[in-house]
Amino acid sequence: MMMLTRRAMGASSVALLAGCATGAATEDAAAPSAPAAIGAWGVDLTARDESVKPGDDFFRYANGGWMQRTQIPADRTRWGTFDILREKADNDARVIIEEVALAGGQPGSNQQKIADFYNSFLNQQQIDAAGLAPIQPEIDEIAALRNHEDTIRLVARPGVAVNFPIAIFVGLDERNPNRYITNMVHAGLGLPEREYYRRTDGEFPNIRREYEAHIARLLTLANQRDPAGQARRIVALETQIAERHWPIADRRDRSRTYNLKTRAEIRALAPSFPWDAAFDGQGLGAIEEVVISELSAMGPLANLYVQTPVSTWKSYLTYHLIRNNAAVLPKNVD
Repeated sequence: MMMLTRRAMGASSVALLAGCATGAATEDAAAPSAPAAIGAWGVDLTARDESVKPGDDFFRYANGGWMQRTQIPADRTRWGTFDILREKADNDARVIIEEVALAGGQPGSNQQKIADFYNSFLNQQQIDAAGLAPIQPEIDEIAALRNHEDTIRLVARPGVAVNFPIAIFVGLDERNPNRYITNMVHAGLGLPEREYYRRTDGEFPNIRREYEAHIARLLTLANQRDPAGQARRIVALETQIAERHWPIADRRDRSRTYNLKTRAEIRALAPSFPWDAAFDGQGLGAIEEVVISELSAMGPLANLYVQTPVSTWKSYLTYHLIRNNAAVLPKNVD
């Protein structure tokens, strides 16, 4: 994969370009096959920079030509072959959806459901008129929380769009692709990663100030008490979460991020954390094995959870609920 980022350049040493057909596969041999949209399978030799010796800088040798010819779009922070494929897929899907949304469909048909869903998303006047009413029940639930166990059950419940320092989800077992398994990773930050909270150079202090002001503004829109004070406490909490996160380089070490543990071993990481409530809330109460990515972070994050007052978690969850639903809320929520 070839990729450019504004902060750094990263890619595999050889770019493999997969053919991407524009039409759906068909078993009808008589139907003409659509041409590949992005070339043939194989190695893109034009991506090389042959002025560089492979033994000196193989990455630059394999990808340098492509990097010299390719510009990062103004609205992106990174650009690579996967980004190009994603943009093409998104554009193709948009054309299909907009055609259906314009034409509509028979009542109860998939076409009608797509049209209704898409057109309601674009009805900004109706969205603005509704205000925060669509998420008010969840805001009220958060306000009513009284203890850490109830809080974790709300966080774990599917469909509640909030952040949390420990994320639990089901995915393929990286060492046994014949099965799915429960995974656990650290999470919970509103800024991109831990260094945004730690660094004092460059734009980082200003980013944190603007982030805190942004939090206060959204809490003001939700009629929360003392939004500025809540915003300070949320940033302070996320800073503590960030201090317990692994550096990005460590998270890329696949040998370190696969740690198969039993439920008993997980409970031992932080005995006071309501682990059973967390698993039960997601419908995973019967699972016995979990793959933990950042093993040494889980105990400290779990302990931070039980040591932090529920009132602070309520502020944190309210903000992230609003933020995570911003795409379907009034335009002043951004």
